[in-house]
Amino acid sequence: FKVLKPGGLMLLVVKNFIRDQKEIRLDHDTRLLCEKAGFAFVEEHHRILTQQSFWRTIYYRRFPDAPRIDREYVLVFRK
Repeated sequence: FKVLKPGGLMLLVVKNFIRDQKEIRLDHDTRLLCEKAGFAFVEEHHRILTQQSFWRTIYYRRFPDAPRIDREYVLVFRK
């Protein structure tokens, strides 16, 4: 927060993850933490992932009913 000038933007790229076969919403948690730190939320964009990582592919083989993580989020905040 201290390194940004007033009105400066911070962009974060985050991706949700799986814990105990449940999706953990890192996008929501990050937004709440940044707002508590004093940033104002501006907007959110997402990008659909065309491929899964090696580790994610192995996880889905082991747990086929686990939720799919198919996007990453770009969160935009203003100081």
